[in-house]
Amino acid sequence: MLEQRNVKLDLLALALLALTLFLAIALLTYDPADPPSTVAYPVNLRVHNGAGRLGAVCAWLLFESLGVGAYYLLLSLGTLDIRLLSHHPIRDRWLRAVGWLLSLAGITTLVTMSAPQYTPGPVIGSGGYLGATIAGLLEINVASAGAYLLAISFTAGGLLLSTDYILLSISAWLFGRPLVAVSRQIAARRVVTATGSTTAATATPATAPLLTLDEPGSVKLRIGGK
Repeated sequence: MLEQRNVKLDLLALALLALTLFLAIALLTYDPADPPSTVAYPVNLRVHNGAGRLGAVCAWLLFESLGVGAYYLLLSLGTLDIRLLSHHPIRDRWLRAVGWLLSLAGITTLVTMSAPQYTPGPVIGSGGYLGATIAGLLEINVASAGAYLLAISFTAGGLLLSTDYILLSISAWLFGRPLVAVSRQIAARRVVTATGSTTAATATPATAPLLTLDEPGSVKLRIGGK
């Protein structure tokens, strides 16, 4: 196993892991009063961010530019690092990169239009400058309904391209299992109903009239076994 490891790839994965952990600490301990942010007043004389002054600057830049999309960036970096550490091949890298950028644009646009007040820091909105810019352009050209439709399309299409259709597999697993369970219950009920009908039909034999001859030349009619 050690002979099959790629040293350069392992070093890249470890560096990406360190970057991901650093950004996670910076984003999770973000304080709007830390410089260079001007959202809160007065400004902290001492930086409260867990990643120090550099972490405060990185968190401020990410929130200002992406808003909630900064958490999506962090999640994507963690997922990429896991794939690198496990040595899973990444095919069609450029196509996946384009898909990820589309999904990032769609997510930031959606949160800007649907929940502008839930902002992690920037005054411009929950999607940062990226989401506000795209949302403004879409609403000017295709109105609100069209903007929502395009933002959802960007998000779904980007996720499909960047995750190798894992989204479809997850959806099929989530919605397929309940459908299979319901179909099995319906089939079981039909079997029980059919079995009950057969049993009832067997328990009530037909009482056909019988003709018997007791004596030569005499005919008696026996009905229901009497």
